[in-house]
Amino acid sequence: MSMEKILRSLAHELRLNLGDDGFLSPIGPDDVTELYVTGLNDADVNRFLIGPRKEYQTLDTVRAFVAENEASDTAILFGLFVEGVLRGTVRLHDVSASSAYIGLAFFDKRIWGRGWAKRAILRVCAFAFDEVGIKQIFAGVHDANEGSRRAFEWVGFQPVERKLDDEGRACTVWSLQQGNFRQAPR
Repeated sequence: MSMEKILRSLAHELRLNLGDDGFLSPIGPDDVTELYVTGLNDADVNRFLIGPRKEYQTLDTVRAFVAENEASDTAILFGLFVEGVLRGTVRLHDVSASSAYIGLAFFDKRIWGRGWAKRAILRVCAFAFDEVGIKQIFAGVHDANEGSRRAFEWVGFQPVERKLDDEGRACTVWSLQQGNFRQAPR
């Protein structure tokens, strides 16, 4: 079976428990809410994002992004649900037989600083290593994004490359090898 078919079959009906009434689950366009859209347009939220910074987000643009990920054979867009409300996303993308990338967008600022990023990164990495079978995960983090940097570092990611983004801002590419990270609670 191809990597794409494996990824699709694993994503169907997937739910990753995070404890404390939180979980991750793949989302579709019908899951997009006003909180999601307004959050992506918030300057504090989108200052470290790539796509949402380039244009004002609407229900249609966000639903199109979610639909694109839902249809992708090399990506899963997980919704972060806390107390039953979609409050952010974790995207596992560019998945191949050996590697993938991970990105976070927590658009509800009320959950910032409460450990959700660490838990979400751990669970998605455990899923990617254990269920998908990849060997390495990469994350690009703007150097000024201290919260994300600390979360990835806590999980076990190591810096591998420094570069500038398309706006000239300093970024670090982080890498996590299979077996070199904290274990996620099941």
